[in-house]
Amino acid sequence: MKNLKKLWPLLLLTIAALLLLLPTSVMNKINPQFSNKKLPRGLRNNNPGNLRKSAANWAGKVVNPLDTAFESFDTMSNGVRAALKNAFTQWNRGKNTIAELVSVWAPPSENNTSAYVATVAKAAGISASKEFMWGNNDTTAKIMYAIFLHENGPLAKQYITLENVRGHLAVLHPLS
Repeated sequence: MKNLKKLWPLLLLTIAALLLLLPTSVMNKINPQFSNKKLPRGLRNNNPGNLRKSAANWAGKVVNPLDTAFESFDTMSNGVRAALKNAFTQWNRGKNTIAELVSVWAPPSENNTSAYVATVAKAAGISASKEFMWGNNDTTAKIMYAIFLHENGPLAKQYITLENVRGHLAVLHPLS
């Protein structure tokens, strides 16, 4: 028994090391979608807004050992919800035009932001520089749906619909 107590820390370290060496197929038993390289990252991670990792305690946030840069969610629904909440936070901070919101969402240092802004404005049917009201309305839904499509390409239409986005907005902002 005395020897077992001395070996306990070594045993724990060995188990931890073995877990780190597990093949990807074993690590992804929770969500095999995480390793599907045929899907865009946002769809693979159930994170259609491609939110970067943060300390935020998002509903449905899960650990994905295959992606250390971007958040991962247990369902696409929770990923959509997190993106909407993130965008609402930005809107509350004064990013209340498409140009301002997208410039924070997809900074020029990483993206062709002007093309992104133009795509979202066209899809939403409003000027990129026009202030919009956030909430349970068609404009907000179209803006966010366009962001999801821009982030993930046309394949996103198989995972998210404009109606999904409207439904989430109705739950998050029922009186607006």
